[in-house]
Amino acid sequence: MPEEVLSAPASVKPLALCVLGMHRSGTSALTGLLHLLGVDLGRHLMKPGRGNPSGFWEYKPIVDAQIALLSAIGSTDDDYLPLPEGWERRPAALAFQHEIQELVWKEFAGKKMWAFKDPRTCRLLPMWHSIFLTLRMDSRFILILRDPTEIAANWMAGDSQRYIKTSLMTLTHMLQSERHTRGHKRVLVTYDQVLTDWKATMDKVASVLQIQWPRTMDSATSRISEFINPSLRHHRVADPAKSENALIEGGCDPQIARWTFAVYNALFAAATGSDAEETLKKSQPFLDRIAEDFNRVAPAYLHWRPMGTPWWMPLTG
Repeated sequence: MPEEVLSAPASVKPLALCVLGMHRSGTSALTGLLHLLGVDLGRHLMKPGRGNPSGFWEYKPIVDAQIALLSAIGSTDDDYLPLPEGWERRPAALAFQHEIQELVWKEFAGKKMWAFKDPRTCRLLPMWHSIFLTLRMDSRFILILRDPTEIAANWMAGDSQRYIKTSLMTLTHMLQSERHTRGHKRVLVTYDQVLTDWKATMDKVASVLQIQWPRTMDSATSRISEFINPSLRHHRVADPAKSENALIEGGCDPQIARWTFAVYNALFAAATGSDAEETLKKSQPFLDRIAEDFNRVAPAYLHWRPMGTPWWMPLTG
């Protein structure tokens, strides 16, 4: 790590915004909004694809490094298992942490405010807290939620038998992003809020995180109105009250569906209520019990892991 990292004056301390959420939960739309409001996302973004024609808004070097990191420690980039305590201190993980620190420092050290998103970050947050601390960067977190049945229908379109894997991943992403942002400045929003009233949503984000957007909303309204296009939303549950049953009918294990919606409903209440942190504080013992129960039965679902990868405890490296 460059020596100048340790001597950087407080006046140039950058602010990092980290967008957290499951794949297909609206992270791209939210990060695109940040870009249009003037937040720096870096120079090397992933190109738009067929599944996301408006753009992924992901800094490709970070995504590539995180995929390689997960592989190096015996996991995969689309695994559902939470990583065990202390994984970030293993030699293989530390090597990638140093690589990512270099990437971040070279690209964003001189920026007043920057942001990044990669759904895999939900499982890698302990490493990111170390990175921000080492680089003396301020960090704040935006968690975005979407109905788990919509996520499964979107991501596994045409493959209903794999609804269980998507639900397992959604469960882990929600649990890990909530747990590892406790005690940090964070805000919860929903995909519906982004699509139906982006102005109120981004006002809320700015207020809770105590930040000011580099570009005013008035100056960005025209471009954002073109970018936030509800017609790009291809899956919507007809009746949210029946969404859990729809997930089970799609092929999800009933216990996993119950846990997934229990966590989603707790976080949704925080995202839509008047005092998110108080709501989360009351929910945390409940969320932790679900995490413990899930960890205990996780080996029963190993056949759903990518490419039949083995149970990796203890970690390699």
